[in-house]
Amino acid sequence: MDPLAALEKTTDAQTHATKVQAPRLEQLEDLSAHYNEDPYTHSQRIRKRFRAEKKVEQARAEADKSLKEKYGLPSELALERADDPGTTSEARDEWARGRAARAEENNSRKRKLVLEAPILPTSSRRGASASTESAASSLRARILSNNARRTAAGAGGVDTLTPPTARKGTSGGPLAGIALRKS
Repeated sequence: MDPLAALEKTTDAQTHATKVQAPRLEQLEDLSAHYNEDPYTHSQRIRKRFRAEKKVEQARAEADKSLKEKYGLPSELALERADDPGTTSEARDEWARGRAARAEENNSRKRKLVLEAPILPTSSRRGASASTESAASSLRARILSNNARRTAAGAGGVDTLTPPTARKGTSGGPLAGIALRKS
């Protein structure tokens, strides 16, 4: 090995030790002296912080307990906090997954209904007008049957479309659930 290269390495090491390592060691010594000069003050500060955290945790536990008692929830149930950012993101992700699952379920249900839907016979006219005509004729027939039933009920005795409490008796007072036939 070259003796000048070895000498150069030791000189670089000494320069590094005096310019970089010595100031860092002094900083660490100062920091250590600062922490160790008054341990009571540091301990007091830490205890104060722990007491504050403990109060917050106890308040949360009491609120959780009252909520569980109010709604009859099991005491083992862990309630989630709205102010926790992790919980919020998890809830948002779960909601998105649930919404996607519900949309997929609705799509599959629609596909199933389309496949199971009866095929209506079409007339010689267009399909839209035929279905409109069949719906109109169905509605017309239903209205006529309701009118016929109403007139038959009114002529034959008891009005079946009027509730018994609203019907008037011969004395003018309501009949409490008693239906009388007219003779």
